[in-house]
Amino acid sequence: MRRIFAVAVALSLLVSIACGDAVEPFSEADYQLTFNEWKKTYGISYADADTEENSYAAFKDNVNSILADDNPTVEVDLNEYSGISSKQFILTHTGAKSPNIIVAVAAAVFALSLVAIIGIAIGCFVCVGVTGGAIAATVVHVQHKKQEEAEIEMKKPRFGVDLLGPKDSPFSITARSAHQDHL
Repeated sequence: MRRIFAVAVALSLLVSIACGDAVEPFSEADYQLTFNEWKKTYGISYADADTEENSYAAFKDNVNSILADDNPTVEVDLNEYSGISSKQFILTHTGAKSPNIIVAVAAAVFALSLVAIIGIAIGCFVCVGVTGGAIAATVVHVQHKKQEEAEIEMKKPRFGVDLLGPKDSPFSITARSAHQDHL
């Protein structure tokens, strides 16, 4: 009978929310009555007042979450776990060993991400360095090649009058002409 009462209270609140009716917030007496009915329905008792206070606070938070949930595709209701927080549920029913497990996982993810970012940065610097070195080596090679070609061109013997050749040629036009006349 009491279980039916607790379910009826929760169901009437959920139906009124689903229908868009204005729902008056729970008073402290409503929370306390629903909490006591919930304890009797699920046969829950507490060893001390502190534990019961903590459970009551978690219960109120869970009831508020149920009342605030407006997703029509998900059915939410009170159950035997309504007296514990979601964090306590995870620790006691999912195999988590420590409340700091989330912090440890976050730290590990951060460390791995940081190492990956540093690795990518180092890889980029290496690529830029190799590319810059290759460009510099190519420029130096092209300059040496041009210089060698210019030296080979200068060492070639010149015959006849070269009006377009270098002006500092050891042979002048006059000297060449005079030399050809004496032959």
